[in-house]
Amino acid sequence: MTFGKVAIMGDSYSTFVGCLPENYRSYYGMENHLDMGVLRREDTWWDQLLRETNSTLVRNDSYSGSTVCTTGRPDLPAWSAFAVRAPLYFDGETKFDTIFFLGGTNDSWIDSPLGDPTVKEWDRYTDEDKKNVLPAIGFVLGYLKAHNPEARVVAIVNDGLKPAIAETVKTAAKKLGCDLVELSGVSKKHGHPDPVGMTQIKDQILAALS
Repeated sequence: MTFGKVAIMGDSYSTFVGCLPENYRSYYGMENHLDMGVLRREDTWWDQLLRETNSTLVRNDSYSGSTVCTTGRPDLPAWSAFAVRAPLYFDGETKFDTIFFLGGTNDSWIDSPLGDPTVKEWDRYTDEDKKNVLPAIGFVLGYLKAHNPEARVVAIVNDGLKPAIAETVKTAAKKLGCDLVELSGVSKKHGHPDPVGMTQIKDQILAALS
């Protein structure tokens, strides 16, 4: 199995210093997070996945601390939200074979407003909708599918999400035709995957999609 040309839309779980676009904030590889034990790019879930499936990373669009909705952390730029980044960098101009979505963790942690979970066409969501995490999930996944019709979009549900957020990712993925991976029992430190957890994420993705 190969995922071909890969893009990742994520948060801290998918970061590593030197592997992100310019001005993106990383978690892994930063000096203040070396105690996590994820010391090399090769330790991350996504690099393990790429190497085991002979796939190629085209874009790692992951920003540490970012929310899916536009009601994010006050210390982060507004453009860091998934709902802003998706139209900026996933408009179909760059061709991907697989897009992995892994988010919602920060929305859960900072109690972002939930909003209406109804999944609709991506262009029917308003800016007001995108301030709330549940409609923002529908918007982002819908946008990724609509503008990258030849790509496989994989929605990954982190364990420990608020139930409403987890259920909305699952509902949106099913309605929009995305593949779904539900993580469970991931080993973590400070709420983030440690080296064991990174390998567990990789293994669970492969098990779900094989």
